[in-house]
Amino acid sequence: MTLLNRYILKEFLKVFTLASFTLLFIYLLIDFFEKVRVFLRYKPDLFVIFEYFLYQLPKIFYDISPIAILISTLITFGTFTKNNEITALKSAGISPFKTAIPILAAVFVLAFFLLYANTSMIPSGIKQAEFVRSIYIEKGSETSYFRQNKIWFRTKNHILFNVQLIDPEKSKILGIGIYKLSNNFSLIEEIDAKELVYEGSDWYLLSGIKRKFSGDGQITTGTFDKEKFYLDKTPADFKQIEIQQDRLKYDELKNYVKKLTSEGYVATRYWVDLYGRVAFPFVNILMALIAIPFGLKNDKRSAGISKGIGISLAIGFSYWIIYALSTSLGHSGILPPLLSAWLANLLFLAIGGYLFVTIRQ
Repeated sequence: MTLLNRYILKEFLKVFTLASFTLLFIYLLIDFFEKVRVFLRYKPDLFVIFEYFLYQLPKIFYDISPIAILISTLITFGTFTKNNEITALKSAGISPFKTAIPILAAVFVLAFFLLYANTSMIPSGIKQAEFVRSIYIEKGSETSYFRQNKIWFRTKNHILFNVQLIDPEKSKILGIGIYKLSNNFSLIEEIDAKELVYEGSDWYLLSGIKRKFSGDGQITTGTFDKEKFYLDKTPADFKQIEIQQDRLKYDELKNYVKKLTSEGYVATRYWVDLYGRVAFPFVNILMALIAIPFGLKNDKRSAGISKGIGISLAIGFSYWIIYALSTSLGHSGILPPLLSAWLANLLFLAIGGYLFVTIRQ
């Protein structure tokens, strides 16, 4: 690495570190005040609160890194321009393209690191943070689990459920197995049904088999097309039980989606989330591509930098709007999952690429 590249990279990393810590602090401060009522209500130990936020740090950094890249790239190049360093480099025959290489290389490394981290470390942190919140802060107990590509949950009356897919919006649960236990936790009844649907104010099992186990070892088996089933939950309650894709490791989510698809269930929204795991980390590169042209504008006044920050932040936040819209269209099946996950990236790659190649040399 040349002396010039080391200098550029050093200046960029200084600003990026400061921007990251600032954004992390703001994020944690806002999150803390949002949850302060919960903390005051349950009065957990300070160490438990610290542990909860500690587990969230990888996810928070993952979320704020594009904004940190956007701001730090813009400020770095804006400072170079204001101090006439870009002009000096141009007079020495060094183009802005070469000036941008060390920063783009660093952002590429960061993007691939976040891509790797989001396959395991970040989901594990989210899952552990939720465990600390539910068990040690709110003094509750785990009622749902994800094991062997199935969702497991239990109710207070010794009933275990394992299901393939929960769809609260359509008020149904697909591929359900129900296990009723006695007070000494022996199995007394097993029900396998195609669906559990919510109609009016009642739940109904559809297309199933029921097996009853007597104490003398006898098994009574029967089938049904539609049968009323008592469950003290509404579809809204299952929003907390359904699969939270950000808590699953990449391989777990991938295997779950493949299993749902192979068994004939519609897993469109999970395909979108799976592709989004790969697409989102690369937004860091797009933010750098968009920020560099504004930072290299020949405006030595601080107002020029301020204007560039405003424009770049507007472009940066518009990414999230388009990304949210495209993924929403993917979840609803209007766009193919792969396209919906990558649409915002492709659009902003075109914008960033155009701005970058039109930099005045």
